[in-house]
Amino acid sequence: MSDPWDLPQPDLFSYSSVNQIAYDWAGGNWYFLDDSKEVIFLCQERKNHAKLMCLSIVSVRLSKPRGIALDPSEGYMFFTEWGTAPPKLERALLDGTERTDIVSKNIVYPYGVAVDHPNRHVYWVDTYLDYIERCDYDGNNRKTVVRGAPVENLYGLAVFQNKLFVTSWRENAILAMNKFAPNNHSTVLGSLARPFAMHVFHRQRQPLHSKLYTHDPDSDAADKHPCQSLDPCHHFCVPSKLSPYYRCVCQTGYVVSDQRIGRCSLVQPKDFLIFGQNKPGMIRGVGMQFAAPSKSDEEDEADPHSSEVMIPIPGLSRPTTLDFHFQQSYVYFSDSQTYKIQRAKILGDSVVTEDFITEGLNKVEGLAVDWVGENLYWSDEGLQAIYVTPLEKHTAKKTLISGNLSHPRSIALDPIKGFLFWSNWNSVEDHLDISGSISWSWLDGSERKVLVNTNLHWPNGLTIDYDNSIIYWCDTFANKIESLNY
Repeated sequence: MSDPWDLPQPDLFSYSSVNQIAYDWAGGNWYFLDDSKEVIFLCQERKNHAKLMCLSIVSVRLSKPRGIALDPSEGYMFFTEWGTAPPKLERALLDGTERTDIVSKNIVYPYGVAVDHPNRHVYWVDTYLDYIERCDYDGNNRKTVVRGAPVENLYGLAVFQNKLFVTSWRENAILAMNKFAPNNHSTVLGSLARPFAMHVFHRQRQPLHSKLYTHDPDSDAADKHPCQSLDPCHHFCVPSKLSPYYRCVCQTGYVVSDQRIGRCSLVQPKDFLIFGQNKPGMIRGVGMQFAAPSKSDEEDEADPHSSEVMIPIPGLSRPTTLDFHFQQSYVYFSDSQTYKIQRAKILGDSVVTEDFITEGLNKVEGLAVDWVGENLYWSDEGLQAIYVTPLEKHTAKKTLISGNLSHPRSIALDPIKGFLFWSNWNSVEDHLDISGSISWSWLDGSERKVLVNTNLHWPNGLTIDYDNSIIYWCDTFANKIESLNY
């Protein structure tokens, strides 16, 4: 413990917004909880990798996660959350699947959470109700351990044998109390400025599954989990309650191709959906096999990492627009907070992002790839114009459309027929009865004409059905999707 060391930087996110961390001592995995991006990451150090290999395992239906605790011997993680959605305490498997709400009533601001492994109890603090409560792993046998003045404004929580340890913002101290006589508390350490998380350092706080103990002190495999003694998985080895007590999980964009040896292979999709998001900021690709959701599906919903078919493009803030070049396997995109147009080559064993255009940009809102003429088109709302540049010699650009453009937004191309389409929003000063518009021209910007300018306010998301010559768009103001034959 006297030798400090630095954990490598993760490949999908930055430590700057991480507010909780948990270590899986059985599988050797790290869990990072990011309440600003509202996501839980699973990460692992791998040989010959300069960065932590990470996977987003919980990123949907997660409103401001606050605390996290693990029990690898049972294969569970527990996390508290409260934000815009109702507050609750959840349980999930260590790969983020099989999520279950175990406490969702009479809970307001749950923060710290801790596990009592021998008794299979989960403890948590509620900083609004000033409670410490507990329940079993299924959410049953709930009990208020202590309430009121001794536990006002708590944050962190730890359990060891018959003791509870808490960090108190009211006392600016770490307090200790007996689980069975909690009103008699003592100060472990005082005069602290807003103490946060803490743990009890003891062997009993990191148990393994009972069947994994050999009871042979001379055995090399004594007290080791198969994830570490066998290293059976290509990417992530996640502890499980059932034999063989682990499950192999692949990095996004890979699938387990051989379960016997835990081998992961790149997905080779024929078609998939690409989308950008800002929590966390990245571009992802998911398969096109959709099924009608049922009520039970929504209740048991798992995160979509199992359906992802592309290694994500990470490290972005707000990727507001993107397009792709199929033959070259490039995704072109603009991040509204970097004032750049960038591109990344996808469907390989890694993703490398490179700058494409870094000058002369203000607020890019639309991108479109001309795969026939090998050009890139974009709309710049800040400069109130539409531009084009060759994909190979992108240092030169040409202004195609300018003038009478208050807020040029989405653009779309039909390179086969030679058409350029774009949408324009009203200026703030315009009256609401003056519609936005969708216009079109030839690909060189000539023969500019208005296609639609009635009953339209904020048209966006232009896309084309090339087979039937239909253009689709959504109206962000009217909350509807419309189409037109051209």
